[in-house]
Amino acid sequence: MSERQGAGATNGKDKTSGENVGCPILFLTHSW
Repeated sequence: MSERQGAGATNGKDKTSGENVGCPILFLTHSW
């Protein structure tokens, strides 16, 4: 669950940068 929280935090930061699309992809790849 810790990883999921970290991904969410990064997603928020990436969202501002406009790279929120890369975050989910990385999160999904990491999940696998």
